Amino acid sequence: MYDSSRKSNKDFTFQHGNELVEDICSRISRPNELWVDIGCGTGYLSARLSERGLSVIGVDHDIEMIEFANERFLNHRITRRPVFVTAKADSLPFDDNTTDGVVAVSLAGCLSSPDGFFREAHRVLRKNGFAIITFTNRASLLIKINWCLNKASYMIRSPAPSDGQYRVYACAEVVDKLEKAGLRVINVRFYNFFINVGDLMIPPKPLAIYCERLSKYNISRRLGGNFIVVAHKI
Repeated sequence: MYDSSRKSNKDFTFQHGNELVEDICSRISRPNELWVDIGCGTGYLSARLSERGLSVIGVDHDIEMIEFANERFLNHRITRRPVFVTAKADSLPFDDNTTDGVVAVSLAGCLSSPDGFFREAHRVLRKNGFAIITFTNRASLLIKINWCLNKASYMIRSPAPSDGQYRVYACAEVVDKLEKAGLRVINVRFYNFFINVGDLMIPPKPLAIYCERLSKYNISRRLGGNFIVVAHKI
């Protein structure tokens, strides 16, 4: 059952991104394709994509995360297990033009600059391969309200994150950088239409998701706390 505590709300923000990325990936991928989950953490999304019939390599710079992910799936009775390796997003251990797709959930906010990551994604992707990446939306009024209400210890800004700060992005900035890296954007979707007030999630989860489905693009870009970009290598 979903627990609407502040911690669980943060978990929902991340988990909902995973679910949306998984759904998009399931619709544009084919069985046995090779996909890379960059910033895989404990490997949840990697495992979900593997269960859908993809060959998945999870990548994270945190050695402890990779060790945990490997141990987590060591004894799982699944037909296909993801492989986990330690590497940085801007220095992937793969040859050029070798992967069919890359996914990255909540990675971009941890990067001092996304440029190196975008270039690497382009390098390792085969022609017409897909990149599905999530970002925190700098233009979101809900994000700004939420951070003010909870007296966040950091400010909304675009420079590199430091001292616990998390980088946020303008959608136009992301599209421009991706296309300069050779990745053509084919879809943008905004999500997470809620704020945290103490222990409350407003509106409740079902209504927040319903609002996502109703909102038009111009409204979504001003409200959604996050957005997903789908791009392909040209």
